[in-house]
Amino acid sequence: MTNVAGLDAAYSQSRPDWSRYLRWLAFVVVFGAVVVAYADGGPVWLDAVPISLLYVGFGGVVYAQAATNRATDTVRFVPALLLTLLVGALFARQLWGGGFTDGYRRAELVVSFFLFVAYPFVHPDGVDYFSAVSGYTLGLVALLGAHFYHSATVGARFPFFMGFILVMNVLFVPRFVSRRTALTVVSLTGALVSALGLVAYVVGEYAVFSFSVSLQGGVVDLPFLHVTGLLESIFTNPNGTGILLFVGLFAAVVELRDHLGDGAGAGAVAVVGVGLLNGLGLLLTHSRASWAAAAIAVCVYLSYVVFGRAVLPYAVGGVLLLVVVGLGLIATSLVGVDPSGRFTLWTAAVRAFVGLRSPFGAGLVSSAELLAPYVPEPYVGTSAHNSYLSIALRTGVVGIAGYLVLVVGSLVDAVLVRRRGDPAVIALAVAFAVHQLFEAYSLVQYSLGAVLAALTVGYLVTSVCEPPRLRGI
Repeated sequence: MTNVAGLDAAYSQSRPDWSRYLRWLAFVVVFGAVVVAYADGGPVWLDAVPISLLYVGFGGVVYAQAATNRATDTVRFVPALLLTLLVGALFARQLWGGGFTDGYRRAELVVSFFLFVAYPFVHPDGVDYFSAVSGYTLGLVALLGAHFYHSATVGARFPFFMGFILVMNVLFVPRFVSRRTALTVVSLTGALVSALGLVAYVVGEYAVFSFSVSLQGGVVDLPFLHVTGLLESIFTNPNGTGILLFVGLFAAVVELRDHLGDGAGAGAVAVVGVGLLNGLGLLLTHSRASWAAAAIAVCVYLSYVVFGRAVLPYAVGGVLLLVVVGLGLIATSLVGVDPSGRFTLWTAAVRAFVGLRSPFGAGLVSSAELLAPYVPEPYVGTSAHNSYLSIALRTGVVGIAGYLVLVVGSLVDAVLVRRRGDPAVIALAVAFAVHQLFEAYSLVQYSLGAVLAALTVGYLVTSVCEPPRLRGI
């Protein structure tokens, strides 16, 4: 069984505490930037380019610490530091230097693609690390390769930024920020976002600095709760808020168990408060997909806590079976849940996918545009509302194969093949795998949901593959 705490401790050997604290601070800055960029009222300049530069900064912190840990390590990490500077220069040029060179765009994209993929492996133990995660790296290459193929064809810069962010979330950040630290950051962020939104029920819509805190029209009508207005808080959509809060609620559950195991009673009380804020906010979003995801993650994790690791395959299989049965009941109208046209949209997406003539898909266009010939009114102009189908339409067989290796393959590896990895991350990965059936975000974005899902995949890959210790870090 993988001991994630042991992995983090191994990475932390021979390092002063300030080293870890600086990495944690760098992670908080990166995650905070993602939250602010996703919020209503965030700075207009805070988009994928500055966020990519912050990820470069995180990498620079890690490699600089490694190079200064011992005098003999400095030379060994020179390639890593040089590549950090080079990648940073690439993004700085996009931000301030006018973008790609005329006539050399494709060549620059090809070079950038290989630099991005190589970045997590440029340290002295890179060959060993690549050997540990090679299967997932190839999946990442296929997914990004399909996006870069279209970028070179139509001129979109989207994959250039998203590619590096995805590589960092999957193959870099989880190695140097412990799962426990990441979940704590998410749960505290969720509690703050929820608290801000709850105030709006009392005082009405208001602003905090430049951020608009609001409610969306609608009614939360549950047997024990009847409230007018869906909680958006600082975001523009209750479903987006729901993604953060479902992860925040689950993170609080995991942290509560950790605190109780450590015997920290006072800390446990604080965690309960954070969990209640996330949970109440989640209910008020009326985001049914996030409700289901939270229930899935908590049930799978608690099954592990109560019955041990041996029950995980049955818990995961049982949850997936319930999802299939639930979808069948909704499709046949045997339960009173409005699918909001998702079955019509999914059917149209499958028809559009079958009609694709390229193994790389239709390109970097809206899935709504691709579905339009296959859907009736009032669904014309509506996206597929399914991450897998959206990726399949845009990037074809090549892209969806890589996507499934990351999202589904890592789960199969953890639960059925190697049967190891962090159980908390396994539970969260199952929840995200199901959640993506109902939402249009994918791992190849910098939205809050995309970053959380990609980090989850990264923590699962890290814990399953048990990469060797990075010397000198």
